[in-house]
Amino acid sequence: MMRLCIIGNSHTGALKRAWDNLIEPSIKNKVEISFFASRGHGLKGLCLEGKSLVANNEALKKNLEFTSNGKHDINLTRYDFFLIYGLFAPYYTNDKFYSSDVIEHSLRDHFCSAFGYTLMTMVRSATDRKIFLDPRPLPVNPDGDEGNFSSILSAHYSGGIKLANEKIFLPLNSELIHQPSQTLVGNNRHTHSKFSKGSKRLDEWNSEKSAPHPAEDLRHMNDQFGKIWLESFFKRLNIK
Repeated sequence: MMRLCIIGNSHTGALKRAWDNLIEPSIKNKVEISFFASRGHGLKGLCLEGKSLVANNEALKKNLEFTSNGKHDINLTRYDFFLIYGLFAPYYTNDKFYSSDVIEHSLRDHFCSAFGYTLMTMVRSATDRKIFLDPRPLPVNPDGDEGNFSSILSAHYSGGIKLANEKIFLPLNSELIHQPSQTLVGNNRHTHSKFSKGSKRLDEWNSEKSAPHPAEDLRHMNDQFGKIWLESFFKRLNIK
């Protein structure tokens, strides 16, 4: 059985609920997932001790135990793959006005200053296993899902992922991945509004269970989004 470790923030809630409730048993017979998640900036309390990531405060320790069903630290030697989810903002390329040097400087500043990059380097220092990374979901457009399509603008999202992999991630046996195309609208700048409806907060230790996000929250996605995302990811891992 393949062992997958998912480390993420509040956006991980959609993936975890989809895994718990919507993924077919035939898939669960082939992959074991351990979720380690905390809302907001809670994961910044992780530090590396030997070959494990451990919490430096009691609240994070309890959240790790709660979301992983009992594991209070992250033993990096026991997993076949890693996914760091939701800890980057998307990056869009634009080579119309800027030189390649300026774009690369901007790219490195964008990703390498993020906590997701710090977390990736901690994982990489302890294991040579493949690390996947996905930025937080693209937000829903408050003005609606329809808009004038531009192939040039649409390519900026995919171009940012391709460039980030080429310049930063692939040399570290890591890979930034694309949000499933079937969830995107508006020149790949937004997630379809149906995927934010009914979204729920990440369940944590000592929190209200399955608490809904406010209706005006356009950044967090629902369980159906999580299902599509996981199924797309499993195909990448050749899990069918």
